[in-house]
Amino acid sequence: MDQEKLLPQGQTPAEIVARITTTDSLTEALKDVIYVQECTPENLDIKIKVFSELDALAAPDVILASSTSAIPSSKFTENLKGRNRCLVAHPINPPHVIPLVEIVPAPWTDQLIVQKN
Repeated sequence: MDQEKLLPQGQTPAEIVARITTTDSLTEALKDVIYVQECTPENLDIKIKVFSELDALAAPDVILASSTSAIPSSKFTENLKGRNRCLVAHPINPPHVIPLVEIVPAPWTDQLIVQKN
C-alpha cells in the first residue's frame, strides 16, 4: 500500500511531523483541542485519575475517548460531570493495515458524540 495515500490531505510525513509539539502541561495540551485520545495503561485507577483531570480541564465540547480494550468507559467516567462526552475509541490492530476504530459508548454517552467519532 502506498504510504502517501494514507496521509491526510496529501501532506508529506515531514509536514505532519512539523505540526507536532510537546508540553509538560495538561492544560496547555488541551488548549484549542476538539478531541482527546487517552492511551494510558489498562489500569482502572489510572484511567479514573486521567479522565477526572481531562474532564476538569478540557472545554465542555471536547470529546474524551479512551483506547482501552478491556475496561468499559462506564467504569472510569461514571462520576464525571461531563461523562456524556466520554467513550471508547479502540483502534483495530495493526492500525496501518486495518484502518478501523471500534466505537463503544457508555450508557450515558450522548449519541451526537458517537456519531461525530
